[in-house]
Amino acid sequence: MPFVSRLTYFGSTFGLGRAFLALSFIALGAALIPIGNHYGSNTSIGALLINLAPEAIGTAFTIAIIDWLSDLRQDRAEVRRIAFGFLHDVDHATWVWQGGRRSLDVSELLGLLGNVSELDPMPWFLQNLLMRIGSRAADTIRLNGAFLCGSPSLQTALERLEPLAGIRDGGINSARDLADTLREASVLLLAVLGAETPTPSLDSEWQRDASEPSQHWRHFGRRLHNAVPQSGHSGGVAAPNTGDGA
Repeated sequence: MPFVSRLTYFGSTFGLGRAFLALSFIALGAALIPIGNHYGSNTSIGALLINLAPEAIGTAFTIAIIDWLSDLRQDRAEVRRIAFGFLHDVDHATWVWQGGRRSLDVSELLGLLGNVSELDPMPWFLQNLLMRIGSRAADTIRLNGAFLCGSPSLQTALERLEPLAGIRDGGINSARDLADTLREASVLLLAVLGAETPTPSLDSEWQRDASEPSQHWRHFGRRLHNAVPQSGHSGGVAAPNTGDGA
C-alpha cells in the first residue's frame, strides 16, 4: 500500500480525518525546509529535504481540495434527497385530497392544485398528513439552518410548507390557500431538483374527486359509512382494500 494511502486509511480508521492529515503534511513541509538548510542546499540530503517540502505542502492542498469536493457532492445529494422526499409527500397528500393517478406526475399534480374549489373538504386525516409535512419542514429548517443556506430554493420551499403544521390553528385559512401553498412549494422543489416546471394538465380519464368519502377511501383503503366514491377511478384505486392504504 502506498505511503499516502496508508496515512489516509490510518486517519479514516482512527477518526483523525482528512483535515488533520492535510495539516500534518503542511507541518511536515514547514519542518523540512529548516532541516534541509541545516544540512546545506549544496549537499544531497539537504537538497532532497528542501525539494520535498513543497511536495508535502502540495499534497496537503490536494487532500483539502478533495475533501471539499467530496463534501460538496454529498451536500448536493442530500439537498436533492430532501427535495424529492418533500415533493413525494406533497404529491401523496394531493392525491388523497384531490384524486388522480397514484404516481408522481408533476404536471397532473399542478393541474389538480390549480382546479381546487373553495368547497373542497379538508377532513381530519388529510390535516394529519399536512401537519406531518409542516412539522418535518420546520424540523429540517431548525436542524439544518447552515446547511440550507447553500440552497435558497429548498429553504424557501420548506418555509412555504412549514405553516401546514398549524393548519388547525389558522395557519391555512381555506382550500385555495392550501392549494396555493402546495403548488408554490412544488415549483420550488422542482427547481432544486433541476427540473423545469411542466404545463399543468389533467387526464380526463382520471377525474378529480375531492369528496370526503373518496378521500377516506384513498387514504384508508375502505369506504366511509358504505359511501361509494363519486369518481369512477377514485384516484387510481381499482377496489377498496382493508388496511391503511396510505
